[in-house]
Amino acid sequence: MGQTMAEAGSKFTTWMPWREAIDLAGSLDALRQALAGGRILGRYAELRRWPSGVPYSGPGEFKPEWGASAREIDGRLVFTKEGRRFITVLGPGPLSPPPPPDEVFAIGVELERGPVERLFPAAAVSEQPGGYEGAGAWIAAEAKRMRGEIASDIKITAFARELERRMKEAAKTDKSIRPVKWPYIKNNLRGWGLWPVKFTQ
Repeated sequence: MGQTMAEAGSKFTTWMPWREAIDLAGSLDALRQALAGGRILGRYAELRRWPSGVPYSGPGEFKPEWGASAREIDGRLVFTKEGRRFITVLGPGPLSPPPPPDEVFAIGVELERGPVERLFPAAAVSEQPGGYEGAGAWIAAEAKRMRGEIASDIKITAFARELERRMKEAAKTDKSIRPVKWPYIKNNLRGWGLWPVKFTQ
């Protein structure tokens, strides 16, 4: 039996939760274009009908054509897919019309990490000095503010955890901020030029 793209690549691919991918992209709108264009491979653990939650199908790969209709409702990734066609043999005659599309939501959605990070390098340094994009813009500014408040021997994990805590607090009053987790912050601090902390600047 043939393998899907997601199954074939699973041994060599690292994945990220779709929520983390949205954080990197800055919005679902930006991510939707890449999904619809087939530039990002995705997979899911289960599909259920929206909004009833009735089980629809098991694990599979996210098809590019679903990307155009993807939207977030109540924390769920909802999209429109082609309806199921049930074939019955009734003898000669006209073919039945195609079934109406199905509204479903996916559980356990993961996207291929490499393409997401290449297409949406969160907080990638721009050509302008000090220029950042995505979540990194807030993180870079907060990291600079923290220089006079943290110990000079702080460890990178503690630094990332504190940034995560502050980002969550800031998001309570600024809805434009989408907090990211401390492991993601930790993994990117060096690439952003924020570690080691430069206390003299």
